[in-house]
Amino acid sequence: MAERLSAMRWNRFHTVIVLLFGLGWAMGALEVTLIGNVLGALRDRFHLGAAAMSLILGAWFAGLMFGATGFGCLADRHGRRRIFLASLVLYGLATLLTAFAPNLAALLALRLLAGVGVGTEFSAINAAIAELVPSGSRGRAAAIVLNFWPLGSLLAALLTLLTRYPARLSPATALITADAPDLVFGGCYSNLQATEALLAAAKRLGIPPARMICTGDVIAYGADPAATLDLIRNAGIATVMGNCEESLAVDAADCGCGFAPGSSCERLSAAWFAHAARHLGPEARLWMGALPPPAPPKVRRTPPFPSPASPRSGSTPARSATSPAPAATSKARR
Repeated sequence: MAERLSAMRWNRFHTVIVLLFGLGWAMGALEVTLIGNVLGALRDRFHLGAAAMSLILGAWFAGLMFGATGFGCLADRHGRRRIFLASLVLYGLATLLTAFAPNLAALLALRLLAGVGVGTEFSAINAAIAELVPSGSRGRAAAIVLNFWPLGSLLAALLTLLTRYPARLSPATALITADAPDLVFGGCYSNLQATEALLAAAKRLGIPPARMICTGDVIAYGADPAATLDLIRNAGIATVMGNCEESLAVDAADCGCGFAPGSSCERLSAAWFAHAARHLGPEARLWMGALPPPAPPKVRRTPPFPSPASPRSGSTPARSATSPAPAATSKARR
């Protein structure tokens, strides 16, 4: 049977199975990339440290190893098709139950089981290509399947944007289309306690992070630059680059505030800037450097008032050059 399959020419059957294998490969990439994208949320949910987050990734890769190693022995005894279907069920159930994990131990166990399922799937795909695809087309089939990996990674990135950072896709649309309150704030200034109180108040008012905009200067005078930045970043709040973020991102000599040389403000800013620079790692600097810069202000040019002799002025008296202009008004959104 294997010889007959190897001698066959490429046909519709091979196209279908290769596309199905590619879909399975893409789902594996989705799983691998997505868990990395939500590690920040898991850290906040279970109050994890760096060691615990490493354990989550380690459990996943250990499951991959066990699944890939044990697949061959089980498939020879119970059949390749049965073991492959069992791996899909195991992977699906473990991934679904991960969302309801009550603690770190349950999360690690479920990640291990999900890794076993995906490791089994990877081995099954390679074995199936060797068995079902003609020998002269196996290289092409493997290349097609492997090219589904970046598609799964891109899908994971898109899902992360849609679920954790919806306002970053289109802040104007997110804030205007829905009839709900918004929160625009700035100047967290490394003050962790004040920022936590702000977000707690927003939660009580029913304002989700997707409807918030931070106008910059997350890092400044306070004592907790890294924790304050992580709080804003992990919440998924759309943030605009302030001069403090811009200076820290490029490792500038100062905050770029423009204080007078030798002034008290300059001396104090030099102290907090050095403190913040010591406590922010490369990842935080990359995040700050990728923030959108503030839009330049738009100046509305007011046409000159008509002179008394203008035919359009009618009986309206001319405005005196010394009379004050009417105050600008703005309509605040609810």
